Amino acid sequence: MFAVIFHWWLGALLTIVGIALTVGVVGGYVKKVVAPQYPGKRHKRDDCPAHGDQRVTEPTVAGSARSPCTDLLARCTFPAPGTTVSCAVSGGADSTALLALAVAAGLTVTAIHVDHGLRTGSTAEAQVVRGNAERLGAAFRAERVHIVDGPNLEARARDARYSMLPPDVLTGHTADDQAETVLVNLLRGGATSGLAGMRPGHRHPLLSLRRRETIALCATLQLAVVHDPSNLDPRHLRNRVRHELLPLMDDLAQRDTVAVLARQAGLARDDDELLDTLAA
Repeated sequence: MFAVIFHWWLGALLTIVGIALTVGVVGGYVKKVVAPQYPGKRHKRDDCPAHGDQRVTEPTVAGSARSPCTDLLARCTFPAPGTTVSCAVSGGADSTALLALAVAAGLTVTAIHVDHGLRTGSTAEAQVVRGNAERLGAAFRAERVHIVDGPNLEARARDARYSMLPPDVLTGHTADDQAETVLVNLLRGGATSGLAGMRPGHRHPLLSLRRRETIALCATLQLAVVHDPSNLDPRHLRNRVRHELLPLMDDLAQRDTVAVLARQAGLARDDDELLDTLAA
């Protein structure tokens, strides 16, 4: 028993120290070198449209979601075919791919879109989601919440959104989101459970997929995709992690750090579950 606990603490300590050192070096570089409000040159990721771009790519060809989805489905964690599920669909590539893959997995799907009413054109985004749901053979439900812009907007919008969704709703979080979550939790002082990120399973069936794959799937299926300009707002920590910190970490490490962080999340999750078992 002592050996097991010692092994866990040693692994956890090395993991936390390694990530902390990386973030410390990168954070200093970002503060001094990268423009903090994005107006000039910045690192761009392949899913990042021009600032303020609210274009919606309209579908032109209808077709089955099953054939292009086959390889991706093998890496997803959807429940058994025939299960009735709800999918949170904002209209972005990740949640739209979630909708297509859930249908392809043989589930009975309802797409739920929550309009926060924070920007002009948000009502049209709900219609884009409705159109995709109809094309794919899924049901659709629209909800609306009232959020006022101001401090802590990201957290308030998330809480309001989830208050309108069923507790077992499926989300389109990918491995990229997992890596961002690990870093955000670390920067906020998260312990082992925070470094474990999101738990894989039915609620997060796309955690083994990459964001570039969801974008490619939507393009292949010619599904409409909404580009939310708030994903570029530097007021939100996650956006800065996505557009500044992660690209810089890739450059420093000369490798894909999303894959590294997603793997570390799995190791931290195993350690966290072991601790829970030992404490029971």
